[in-house]
Amino acid sequence: MKTPLNQLPEPKLIDSDYQATLLRLRDNYQTATDHYPSTNDPETFQLEQIAYEREMLVDEINFEGKQNLLPFAKDAKLDNLGALVDCQRLPPTASHAMFEFVFTDNHGGGVIPLGFAMIAKDGKTVFTLPIATQVQRGVASLQLALHCNTAGPGGNNFTAGSITQIASPIPGLIKSVVNTTMSIGGNDKESDLSYAERIYLAPSAFSSAGPFDAYEYFARSVHPSIINVTVLSPIPNHIDIYILLKDLQVPSQTLLDDVKAYCSQEKRRPIGDVITVMAAVPDQMTTSVHLKIYSDMQSMATNTVDAVRGKLNALTKKWTTQLGRDVVPQALTAEAQVLNAVYLAETPLAFRAIAQHQYPVVTVTDITYEIVDERTE
Repeated sequence: MKTPLNQLPEPKLIDSDYQATLLRLRDNYQTATDHYPSTNDPETFQLEQIAYEREMLVDEINFEGKQNLLPFAKDAKLDNLGALVDCQRLPPTASHAMFEFVFTDNHGGGVIPLGFAMIAKDGKTVFTLPIATQVQRGVASLQLALHCNTAGPGGNNFTAGSITQIASPIPGLIKSVVNTTMSIGGNDKESDLSYAERIYLAPSAFSSAGPFDAYEYFARSVHPSIINVTVLSPIPNHIDIYILLKDLQVPSQTLLDDVKAYCSQEKRRPIGDVITVMAAVPDQMTTSVHLKIYSDMQSMATNTVDAVRGKLNALTKKWTTQLGRDVVPQALTAEAQVLNAVYLAETPLAFRAIAQHQYPVVTVTDITYEIVDERTE
């Protein structure tokens, strides 16, 4: 199994030590002039400047050197590394939703034109029809997918039933239009972290999608909202692909079908493999945390609770991106235990093993505290 990208060691190209550099410059100056520059000597200021500039240059060399390495490369440097393995960064995508078109009674048929537009409740986000659609005589309703006309996450999260305004009505044909699903799928261009992970997987896909890593690479290459993939083979030649989207989005059937189609192409899927693509399954649980706070830190109790809440929210949010991540209650209490005011942190949450196709969704409903007769010193 490959070493996870985030576990590769960070190299050090040139050691940076300002004091050592300054000492060396002073020693060299003494050798050349038989005078050791003291703190008040004018030469000292110049030597300090030289040492400072040297260390800034070392930092820049170290940074640029690491830009040649996949775990540390950023922006255009990362794009160039991706080009070496024919792996391009995924572009921004537009959100989409399913809309129900209800037609007027006894209509004679017609065409819903390309670009037919619906205006969201914010008054500025517009969803349009990507292809002209023929409506047969007498059809009562149709379900059609409309896409936001601007790429990015701005078109996400309009709830079902909230988009009802038609930009250009078609009298005699369309009675009403409403979105029947939440709008999802809008993303900025692929992040450096996600892109680096795909570049790391790319060599596994040079032949076909036989290895698990190759199926994962192909699945993650479909859409930038896919942040994690688990590939399982419960029985020979049956491949189950579970995809996880960012921000706890639920993948639409369209996205699931796109992933299946992409992984099933003739030059990717080995003969005999049967592919099924499903949404990763959340494992929901709730818990609370109780803090025991040192008596001499009582004045910090409220701030401590707020700090713990922020740390726990960040941790549990990270867990929602990790497929098969077991829930360890000590990981929660450890986040609170490191704070100076906390004598002891406790939670009733029990250890829970998470299946590979699941991800934990832990909600901390309450954080309580008490002051104990213990002091920090």
